[in-house]
Amino acid sequence: MPSPISAEIWDAVRSDDDAAFVALWDNEDCCFSVDWREEDEYIPRYCESVLRTGRLTSEWVGDDLFVVFGTKRVRVPLTESAADRHITLLALNEALAPEFEVRMLYSSVGSDTGVFAPLSSDGWRALEREAGEVVSRRFHKLAAHPNTFTELVKVPTKARSRPWWRFWARG
Repeated sequence: MPSPISAEIWDAVRSDDDAAFVALWDNEDCCFSVDWREEDEYIPRYCESVLRTGRLTSEWVGDDLFVVFGTKRVRVPLTESAADRHITLLALNEALAPEFEVRMLYSSVGSDTGVFAPLSSDGWRALEREAGEVVSRRFHKLAAHPNTFTELVKVPTKARSRPWWRFWARG
């Protein structure tokens, strides 16, 4: 089983550097990408290519798509719309819970391709213990709303130590 948290994710969180998070986009060892036009059946396979559990896949049964993790099967309630990528990711998280969780990198918000980091639940807890504020600003927890492909995802920003208009003021 691979390490629960890649060195690249640890380094990005510890540095809290924008460039480090953008660099994760192309790192197929710790993240996977989903284009808004993606075939939903491939999304669990992309996640599996990072997790390497040997237990995660997808399968069609008639017109129904299922995310399969070990003996757990979760039906994906597809709508035949652009919303389906997000719906598939929610089903993926449901299948992986409580062992793993997939979160979106906020740095990919606004792109036609979302970038996602799958980690063990223990891995997410370790990151949150070390740098909870950074994790909450850099990784979006998936929920029913907003749909990461069809709705506005509000990207949190780092709190400023003083208001911007006081930059020039002394004291």
